[in-house]
Amino acid sequence: MEVLKAVVPIFGIIILGYILIKIRFLSQDFINELNKFVYFVALPSLLFYKISKSSFEENLNINLILAAIISTIIVISISYIVCKILNLKDTKKGVFIQATFRGNVAYIGFAISLAIFGGKALEVAGLFAGFYIPLTNIFAILILTYFGKANVKCYTLPCIAYDILKNPIVLSSAAGIFFSKFNLFIPEILDKFLDIISCTALPLALLVIGGNISFEKIKEEFFIPSLTSFFKLILLPAILLFITKFINIKSFDLKIGVILLSTPTAITSFVFAKELKGDEDLASSAIVFSTALSVITIPLWLLYLQKY
Repeated sequence: MEVLKAVVPIFGIIILGYILIKIRFLSQDFINELNKFVYFVALPSLLFYKISKSSFEENLNINLILAAIISTIIVISISYIVCKILNLKDTKKGVFIQATFRGNVAYIGFAISLAIFGGKALEVAGLFAGFYIPLTNIFAILILTYFGKANVKCYTLPCIAYDILKNPIVLSSAAGIFFSKFNLFIPEILDKFLDIISCTALPLALLVIGGNISFEKIKEEFFIPSLTSFFKLILLPAILLFITKFINIKSFDLKIGVILLSTPTAITSFVFAKELKGDEDLASSAIVFSTALSVITIPLWLLYLQKY
């Protein structure tokens, strides 16, 4: 019951965003602008604020990051084999594989972690995301470039590095890590400013997710996005749990890691698919399917994690 009390309001805000768009109380243009604010201002402020005030040595869990990377590589490998078995077109292969491991860590993952485990969870999750998100972005670009029809010259290693380094999530996490590592002081006025603006990040992020859900984008694809959702919502976190049986990871950190890896397919995966000439319809279908199903799977994971 406690899990539902914490999770239902989160998905309730997502549903609210969807309803407000459907009844045209909010416009899609407004949601797009709101997404810019969340992505470039509110969420980076939240990450920097929480990470900078945390203990770097206490909250950075290298074992958890390594276990998550290994889990991701295993899922990518299995997804590739499944693509071969299903004989998918090249434009679908890259999108299929990407949808099985790129999760909505920042928007949904942070919100769930905060609601269930409190502010301490964001310190652990932020440090984790600062390392994990750039790596999954690299994996996604390489996979989509290999299978897609984009100009590969536009995605050389320097270009990939530049895209990652200008990512506001990565930059704010890196800045927070720097302040945390060297115990740097934040002036009181700036501290209060960051505290206030950070409070806007997660509620607005959830509204943005709801505002971007469109069931009309699901055309004839049902089996494939259902399969990617299974891989992303169930298989990936399950593999992480299995691997951690052989690695020493604190129970608190493990729970956060599982929740972050059990998040639905990231909305930005559609942008990657579009830019790198992948199948856009499959990308959007995978996002909608996984987001809808996560309403069931994330509470189930939280209930299961109570035994740890």
